[in-house]
Amino acid sequence: TIAHIAGASETPWYVQALTAKGTRKIYPMWAIEVAADEQALTPVVTFVVAALKKKDPGDAYLSGIKYLARIGFDRPEAAPVSHALRAAWARLTEGHRRTLAEIVPHDWRPASAAG
Repeated sequence: TIAHIAGASETPWYVQALTAKGTRKIYPMWAIEVAADEQALTPVVTFVVAALKKKDPGDAYLSGIKYLARIGFDRPEAAPVSHALRAAWARLTEGHRRTLAEIVPHDWRPASAAG
């Protein structure tokens, strides 16, 4: 894909597409998931936290969490996502919870889901 070809050098463009009003977020989030560098960290955290506060967070936030898995969940900047994910866990679809259980560290899930 173009994101694979362009790679991390296009991170500013991916971030611009993510933060622009009126864009479908799934496309830039997927590009960020597979190719972006650390420049995307703050915008991704902002996006994922906002998505997780919604009744229906959609699917794009999953790419943000997969990006965090790639660059490191242990970064202090990622902590707000951990808190938001624990708070939203019960509202997420079973499919999303299964996917997330395979990706995120145990302490990013509520105690009742740590299994």
